[in-house]
Amino acid sequence: MGNDTKDVDETMVATVQDVLNQMHAQLQSINLQVNSIQELVTNPPPVPILQNRLRILHESWSNCHDIQLRLVCFDPDTEAIQRYTKDDAFGQAEHRYLQATDLLSLHIATADAISPRQPDGSGQASAPVKREARHVDHLPKITLPVFSGKYRVG
Repeated sequence: MGNDTKDVDETMVATVQDVLNQMHAQLQSINLQVNSIQELVTNPPPVPILQNRLRILHESWSNCHDIQLRLVCFDPDTEAIQRYTKDDAFGQAEHRYLQATDLLSLHIATADAISPRQPDGSGQASAPVKREARHVDHLPKITLPVFSGKYRVG
């Protein structure tokens, strides 16, 4: 019976290690994306490219968050989980992720404020929009009675 317990423990550790490996790979991907974004914004490309990078980063972070939720289900006393928790790789990645999303969002908002984009999302500045005067129909004026301030019954 002692061997059964050992088999279960080894299986659990392997599963923990598998999930930790997934997390490690996802964190590496996020770090590479963040580094790329930091280089990218020194000479920002068109807004659609920035928006795409932001979308991809959000998706990667969502995957990372899902893996984190799986990791917290494991016994916190497992040595591998203790090392992972101590290293705080998730917390550090979250900090970098938030900085990168803020940076991208700022560049997107700034670019949109500076030059209006075509509705097709091509990123090309469109010609200035001419605002045409529109005829607005008004309701007819009505004359309201003036209240004298005296209260009369009847």
